[in-house]
Amino acid sequence: MRIDFEQAYAIGHPGETLHATRNKHWGDGPYVLPLEPDDRFMNGFITYIYKPESVYNRRFNQRLRLKELLGKNRKVVQDAKYWTKAMFLKHLTKDQAAAIRGCIGVEPGIFWRAAKGKIFLDLPRREVQKEFEFE
Repeated sequence: MRIDFEQAYAIGHPGETLHATRNKHWGDGPYVLPLEPDDRFMNGFITYIYKPESVYNRRFNQRLRLKELLGKNRKVVQDAKYWTKAMFLKHLTKDQAAAIRGCIGVEPGIFWRAAKGKIFLDLPRREVQKEFEFE
């Protein structure tokens, strides 16, 4: 069965899946639905799938992109996520602050809010190699 919510859905045995998702905060739901033809899952396990527009998924992807952009300074994303703003700014080094300004283009306070998932930044897209056209 598929247990559908506004921001995610879970696939598994109905009773187990309803029990496993009882404390999830994924918006409206749960709605018990039959499986879709393209649903993929492992028998005996509960599969969680976040919808692309879900706030959880957007926050996760933003933190992942922040880490990619910061490279060797990626640890500041985790620090910002778990620390209060005051603690984060207190422990932030000048090099880390310069990396945030240079790579992300925002001040450390704004960066902290983005790492927490309180705001969404307009980050540069990943560069993708285009397909070659043969004549």
